[in-house]
Amino acid sequence: MVLDLLEIRMKTVSIVEYMKSLEEPFKEEFLSRKQAYQPNQEAINKLGAFAGEYMIIAFSAAWCKDCAVNIPVLAIINETSGLEVRFSED
Repeated sequence: MVLDLLEIRMKTVSIVEYMKSLEEPFKEEFLSRKQAYQPNQEAINKLGAFAGEYMIIAFSAAWCKDCAVNIPVLAIINETSGLEVRFSED
C-alpha cells in the first residue's frame, strides 16, 4: 500500500496550526511545555536527515495530559529538524 502524502496533508493540519487552534487553559499548558523543553541537538540532527522523506501524524486531544506533554515536543521537532508533523482529528 502506497500512501499519498498530498492526500494526507489535505486531511490534516500542521502541528503549528493545531497548537494555535487550542483554547485556554489547554493552550497555555501546551505553550508552557514547549518553552520549557530542551531538545537533544544530536537527536534533532538525526531526525533532520529524514525531513522530506517521512511525516509524523499525531492524534491528540487538548484535555489529554500525555498530549500536553508530547505534542509540544513534536512541534519543536518540526521547527528544529524540518521533519513534517501534522495533526489529525480522525
